[in-house]
Order: sequence, then structure tokens, then C-alpha cells
Amino acid sequence: DKDLEGGVNDSHATAKPLLHRRLLNRVITVIKAGRAYILYTYLPNDKSLWGRLRNPPSLLLQLIASSPLMWIRACFFSVLLLCLLQQPDEHQYVQYIMSLKSSGFITGIFMAVSGLLQFWWCAAASASSSCASAGPGAHHSTIADLGAIIWLQLLVWGSF
Repeated sequence: DKDLEGGVNDSHATAKPLLHRRLLNRVITVIKAGRAYILYTYLPNDKSLWGRLRNPPSLLLQLIASSPLMWIRACFFSVLLLCLLQQPDEHQYVQYIMSLKSSGFITGIFMAVSGLLQFWWCAAASASSSCASAGPGAHHSTIADLGAIIWLQLLVWGSF
């Protein structure tokens, strides 16, 4: 009778917030499961380096962390730091800083060897002498790389 007189039906009003609450709880559960999966896959406490390298998802995360593209590394370590912020643990922060710095070292070695080979190809193996326009680093954005390096350093500083 209330519907006919212009009143509000209470069953529809209570069902909508309940549905939103259930959906929100599902989303939170999925986010927590994703966080746990990323942290355990990348920073497990019960596996050695060799155990992580035998696990394909862990190997994929290791390769992403050591990517020569600075912005990919910056995004990966930003997500990893966000995963660590929910439940702070000193051991995980130390592992985070060590993995960020060691992946930077591995990336630096890879980029140095790559630059050396590109320069050798340009100077010795190539018939043209256009090393100034086609040599290593000629098509690289130094501003974007500098921004990513500064961002990675801020992540280390912020993790303290």
C-alpha cells in the first residue's frame, strides 16, 4: 500500500547497499590475493635464487625487474612498494631495496654490453659512418630515463 501512496519500498533500498558491500568485499579479496601472489612470487622467504629461477612466474618478474627500459622498472617497483605498504615488515623492505639496487646493477651491465656492441657495429661492422645519428644512445630519450632514475631513487628513499 505504501508504493501506491508514494512511499518507498524498503526491500529495494536495503538490497542495493548489500550488493555494493558484497562487490566491494570481492574486489578487496581479489586485490589482497594479487598482492600475496606478487609478494610471494617475487620475494619468497622460503626459496633460494635457484628455486625462484625454476619457477616461471618468478622468472618473469625477475626479468621485468631487470628490464633495460627504465619506466618498466619504475612501474614494477612502484607496484611492489604499494604491495609492501599494507603490512610493513623490515625484512621485506630490506629485500625490496636490495632487489631494486641489484636489478639496477644487472640492467647497467646489460646496457653497457648492448651499447658496446651497438658502437662496435656502427664503427667497425657497418659500411656507413653515421655513428653520430645512428649510434648507441642516439635515439634514446635522456629526459625520460633521468626521470625514471630519479623516480627509482625516490622509491628507495621512500621505502625507509
